[in-house]
Amino acid sequence: MFGVLDHGYLLRNVPPTRLIDHCTASFTSAIAGNDQIKPTIFFQINSLITNDRKLPVNLSEHDSSLLNASIEMLKATKLYGSDWEPTFLAASKTYFQECASDEVDLDEYIGNVTGLIQTEIERCTTHNFDSTTRITIQKLAQELLVEKRQDFLLQEGKLGEVFKKGDVETIKRLYDLLKSCNLQQKLKQPWMAFIKGLGNHICSNKDNADKLIATVLEFKKLCHSFVADAFENDKVMKKGMKEAFSSFINARHASHPWGRGGSKV
Repeated sequence: MFGVLDHGYLLRNVPPTRLIDHCTASFTSAIAGNDQIKPTIFFQINSLITNDRKLPVNLSEHDSSLLNASIEMLKATKLYGSDWEPTFLAASKTYFQECASDEVDLDEYIGNVTGLIQTEIERCTTHNFDSTTRITIQKLAQELLVEKRQDFLLQEGKLGEVFKKGDVETIKRLYDLLKSCNLQQKLKQPWMAFIKGLGNHICSNKDNADKLIATVLEFKKLCHSFVADAFENDKVMKKGMKEAFSSFINARHASHPWGRGGSKV
């Protein structure tokens, strides 16, 4: 019957149309013209994404075929761009704002945000979202989770604890997040504060006087690992390290163990 329709009726149209095209057009018209059906469909598709966001990242058995088919349907009916995408972005904004308000430790927040942004990008790629959607989602997440939380991310005290633990991986993640928003150089101030603070503590510790030089050299080795492995040999961060070391080594309470004289850096 479909063959008869295709060749006996549809192909007589000018220009010729296929049965699938005729059905798609009729389906699109029915959805686009109904103020109850269209929002419901969009809500259900966004709910699929919401549920997907709640799943563990490593859940390999998750069946995403329904979401794939839904995105294909939106594109086939030309409802993807101007109709559905704004509702998806609005729902995503709410989701990111909720994630940004999570009360967790700094290192945990950094890890969560890094994983979240990567998962959002992978979802867009896996389910064949438009590239413009992927870019918009990535920028929205970076704005709400990084740029608008930079005061939290750059707390000198909290960052100092992460530096002191030698957690290069977490600092690397933070550097990458800030770099994605062109904010990486704002790390210089808490970076220098950490070096000066711990350096002054090392040099003022009278019980450590006989091991002072070895301790400072070990500390400098740790700082070099941050510069190389976390900061990608960033010139600004490298300069900040040198300035901070010069500051505490040449301070008055640090001059006695080495004797008075010029800079030791």
